[in-house]
Amino acid sequence: MNFPYPKRLFPLHLTDIEHFLVADDRRDYPMTFVVQLKFSGRADEEGLRSAIRQAAIRHPLLLSRIGPGKNQALCWLPPDGQFPAVDFAPAETPVVWPLGGWIDLRSEIGLRVAVRTGADETIASFHFHHVCCDGIGAYRFLGDMLGYYALHAAQIGLAPPQDVEIPPLEVTHLRSRADRGGGRGLERNDRRVIRDAIRQAYDVIGKGCTPLCKPRRDRSHLPPTYPAFSVSPFSRAQADQLRDAAKNLGLMLNDLLLLELLATCQQWNKLQGLSPSRHRYRVMMPVDLRGTEDFQTPAANVIGYTFITRSDSQLANRTAVAQSIREETAGIKHNRSGERFVEMVGTGRKVPGLLRLLTGLPRTLATVILSNVGDPSRRFLARLPRRGGAVLSGNLLLEQITGHPPIRPRTRATFSITQYRRELILGAYGDPHSMTLIHTQQLLDLYAANLRAHLAEH
Repeated sequence: MNFPYPKRLFPLHLTDIEHFLVADDRRDYPMTFVVQLKFSGRADEEGLRSAIRQAAIRHPLLLSRIGPGKNQALCWLPPDGQFPAVDFAPAETPVVWPLGGWIDLRSEIGLRVAVRTGADETIASFHFHHVCCDGIGAYRFLGDMLGYYALHAAQIGLAPPQDVEIPPLEVTHLRSRADRGGGRGLERNDRRVIRDAIRQAYDVIGKGCTPLCKPRRDRSHLPPTYPAFSVSPFSRAQADQLRDAAKNLGLMLNDLLLLELLATCQQWNKLQGLSPSRHRYRVMMPVDLRGTEDFQTPAANVIGYTFITRSDSQLANRTAVAQSIREETAGIKHNRSGERFVEMVGTGRKVPGLLRLLTGLPRTLATVILSNVGDPSRRFLARLPRRGGAVLSGNLLLEQITGHPPIRPRTRATFSITQYRRELILGAYGDPHSMTLIHTQQLLDLYAANLRAHLAEH
């Protein structure tokens, strides 16, 4: 198949953050993430398959493999005709990803889809390789897919015509996706960049942090539950109460979510028998580095990472730790501190083999990972109608958006926060090699209870 891309777009060099994600990818801990969409309405199979293909063509990295390219460097190779595999089945059919969720980007593309349909319900699970795109890139693709499905549904009379707009994308912008995150400073051998990168490596890798304890009763012999994850919803009224509670504490909602997540990590370890001492708990968070110039950029990784770390002694003083978190998160936005991680990776790449060594060290990079994307539907580039605040795509009404980021060794849980239709949903995914779905739900219940305690105060 001839794809509508400029001939000189591929092969395309991997960026520093993409090299990091490749190095951090393992069969047992795949660098993949899931986004799950729940709809009322039964999807038309042909229409949804077609919409996925049409949307994927707009986002070339979702159709590309990686391999040696320019000067034998690792590159994105031109799409060769592969399209995302779509597993379409009745609602009761379990979703089982091949190889436990691992995707070999050297032999296959980085997107799989599983769709389960009932009489009047559709659940679509999208399994992305993180090297292909970050969460925001995934939502751009998903918005396009819903736009194309709406057009198809109108064509076959499944739904009336809708006001749908799918804006153009500029695939050549993929060449400049590495310009954010300090890449230019590294090219100039900027001393400030290198100094900050070394400091970041010392803070994150050198100091390490305390992992979540494995549950007291070892269930690691049980088969992994991937891609099953737990969710805990907060109604619109409860979400508003949480925002009010945060405001009364002088915090933003995201600050309150961070505060209680750190407290949850400490409490979980205490329940597993770990006595508070000189432990350090760290939350790793992706940070969007896109600017206005990236509006037309297809799905890709334009992110950095930032870290919030607090010790047992700091967590003992709730008032002080709340204020310190507020100050630190404000600084993250102002100082674009997510760039420091990208600079650290870029500096490490200058020494052959160092990046692979650093990702392979038996160190806990983060206690947990937290991805808070706000309202994912606001990340859609496609303009779609709404009904009661919910996105409408043909005969499908998008009721819920959930998912989870990748998990890595010694980081035994990842959390996601989505806010859609003014409701808030907490999601958690536990390390399937050390936690069952029951354990993950217990951990999430503890986190949710800490947040719900604030509702009782209002």
